[in-house]
Amino acid sequence: MFRFQELQTVPIEEQGLHARSRRLSPKTARIALLLAVLIYIGVIGAYVTYDHLAFRTQAFDLGIFDQALWLVSEGKTPFITVRGLHRFGDH
Repeated sequence: MFRFQELQTVPIEEQGLHARSRRLSPKTARIALLLAVLIYIGVIGAYVTYDHLAFRTQAFDLGIFDQALWLVSEGKTPFITVRGLHRFGDH
């Protein structure tokens, strides 16, 4: 039977690794996160722009969201006249 008392731990220094070799500095982590976010924005932005320029976006869908956004920005109820529904009752 296995006993935890028999388990031996070897310090990191004896394993040939330095204690800091496994961690990123906060500055490096922020730069990596910023780089990942910028790559994500670039890839998704290029894809969405390509879809729109290739006429794969629908004017009907864009019109619904445009009308809802305008109504909310004016402090009005987002009732979509094309569908005859409240915007949040659509899906």
